[in-house]
Amino acid sequence: MRNVWRMPSSVVTSLVGRCLVTAALAVFAGCSGDGGSRSQSGALSLNAQWEAADRSQPRRLATIDQAFTPADEIPERVTVVEVRVTDAAQVVHRVFIFNPRDNRSVDITELPPGPAIVEVLGYDFSFLPSGSGDDEARALLEQFALPPSYASDPITVQIVPGELTDAGTIDVLARPFVTGFVPLPGESNVPRDTPVFFAFATDRGDIARDSVEISVNGLPVVVAGVEAEGALLNLCDDSAPDLLCFSYNPSAPFAPGERIEVEASASVRLGAEGVRSIEEFQYFFDTTSETLPATATPTEVGPATETPTEIEGTATESPTETATPLPTSTATEVPTATEE
Repeated sequence: MRNVWRMPSSVVTSLVGRCLVTAALAVFAGCSGDGGSRSQSGALSLNAQWEAADRSQPRRLATIDQAFTPADEIPERVTVVEVRVTDAAQVVHRVFIFNPRDNRSVDITELPPGPAIVEVLGYDFSFLPSGSGDDEARALLEQFALPPSYASDPITVQIVPGELTDAGTIDVLARPFVTGFVPLPGESNVPRDTPVFFAFATDRGDIARDSVEISVNGLPVVVAGVEAEGALLNLCDDSAPDLLCFSYNPSAPFAPGERIEVEASASVRLGAEGVRSIEEFQYFFDTTSETLPATATPTEVGPATETPTEIEGTATESPTETATPLPTSTATEVPTATEE
């Protein structure tokens, strides 16, 4: 079963000074910007059909703020939509829709004639801290190749000058992705003793544990689902096989001012539908340059190890402090008084 994202019929179909042609999902107007002339470039329209999750209520990490709620047939795990077009000149146009439940049209100007590759992707940014906005999500999308929670296969269309090219209906399928990052990708001044944490998630099938490969600074910490020392890979919740949590706590803190590079891959196997994978996703964060606070680790000392004070003329007398417990009196018994 799939959900079709429909454009409301009330959307205005033209704007002064630019071309905008509505479609069931999104609009790409390849206008020349000269008051509506389309002689130099073409336009593109399409429908996006979102695959339905095979769970009625996909789980989220308990610590994640749910800034969006399911509505308008957009999958719950899609909070940002990207439409990506690679034109005939190999220029990549990326348009982000940060409120996809309210805004269902986009505009890409000046698409040159010739073949264009079109993709539709959905991302889940519910892992961002409460209060984060579009700027934080955009920065991550532009800096890192975040795995999308939903993605279409690339399709090729022919852009014709002065004409509207209909790309038809594009299926946007659920993919395994990564969420719940601690620290966040690109974060700086991270305390050196902070463990690495994230979760694999999926709306279709389950993450195949033996497909998981993770390295930290080039050191393999999970190989074919088997953890090395300091790493832990488990279901986040026994009743939620769609969430697989990873944590790594190295035996020694990271170095001051060190860039920590993480690489991860995983797959979902769907039988006859094939395999859907995260292919070597990479991100980094930077540790603080500050040294860790000194720990109160005492020097190993045996019992009563205070060195006795040397006092001249008392070499054979019992010192006031000795290396082993002794009575407070002198080493030899001396009566306090003699009987007459």
